[in-house]
Amino acid sequence: MTLRTDLRRIVPNNAIAAMIAAPIALMTAGIGSAFAADADAFANALIAAMSGTNGTTATFDNATNSGGDIRIEGLTIVPPNDDNKIRFSSLFAVNVDENGNGEFSADRLEFVGGTISGEASGTIGTLTASDVTVLSAATIAAGNLPQGLIYKSGEVAGISIQPEGKPGPITIARITMETKSVVDNVPQDSTGSIAQITIPASYMTGGAVSAKSLGYENVVLDARWDGARDPATSVLTLREIALVMRDGGAITISGVLGNVPATRVNEPQMAMAALSQLNIQSLSLRYDDDSLARRLIDSSAERQGIPAEQYVGQLSAALPFFLTAIRNPGFQAEVAEAVGSFLNDPTSLLIKLSPETPVSGAEIMGLVGTAPQTLPDRLKATIKAGQ
Repeated sequence: MTLRTDLRRIVPNNAIAAMIAAPIALMTAGIGSAFAADADAFANALIAAMSGTNGTTATFDNATNSGGDIRIEGLTIVPPNDDNKIRFSSLFAVNVDENGNGEFSADRLEFVGGTISGEASGTIGTLTASDVTVLSAATIAAGNLPQGLIYKSGEVAGISIQPEGKPGPITIARITMETKSVVDNVPQDSTGSIAQITIPASYMTGGAVSAKSLGYENVVLDARWDGARDPATSVLTLREIALVMRDGGAITISGVLGNVPATRVNEPQMAMAALSQLNIQSLSLRYDDDSLARRLIDSSAERQGIPAEQYVGQLSAALPFFLTAIRNPGFQAEVAEAVGSFLNDPTSLLIKLSPETPVSGAEIMGLVGTAPQTLPDRLKATIKAGQ
């Protein structure tokens, strides 16, 4: 998705991703009851768990006990390689227990008074997490875990980010997440959603086509995901990853991937090595249109001063020529037919990869460099319109 590049241009140093990732890392799941925890000991363990091994830093001003609950004031989080920081005026940890060996549990974490400062400014309305386990520093180090909090469920709501020099804020109505199947302190199953990411159309200008020229005052996006990794086989089943543009269209991905690492790889070289070993067992990418394609066609035809039907006819006629670079006549014809059909009646496009045996990232890169025309056949790629 090209949204990643656009958002980094809108908010320097990827403040949106850092802002979302840091609070979500606080949502965890666990059990345990031993004895009421010391406030400073819990706060220090929480800080260490939030910092993990990914370069995030966290601090707090003070911590106090109130029965089995703990209040932490002035919690500040600075994501790695980012000029923005997140600060919560208070954090309430409900029914905290010390489980022993430096580990803690809590029924719920409630964050209030969230602010974002740095290259972008903003606020976080509410952040809550339930069934929380704070792992010990020794456990985090032994597992090289990017953070030491495992969550069962959590929610962030009312996020507003004002990038420097921009006319208005980007807002996110709500983020929800649930995890389960925790193995070696890493959740293997995750389901979640991001509702109503609202980006002013004025942010997306400068080209021949802009959001405003297509009739959008704001671009409103929703996202959702649902997937699970089998720790015994390292197979990841993507039940669904979806990005929906309201009054635009929806991209949905599903499939099965093999050799997926248990945790996120932070080092670039290690990430490339992991990517080369990852394999595709099946993959499906579907686009369902909800006016975006028609808006683009009408806008392009208007710029050329011709009717939309004529513009579509020209594009369809030119497709076989453009596709000769694939050097696979059968697949070229299939693509031309599917795309031509979609242009004439923008409903949906479905691309499926169903290789007879798994295809690794290393094999794909090798074929791209030596025999790219064989790649569609190796992947058993198909493309259909209106399915």
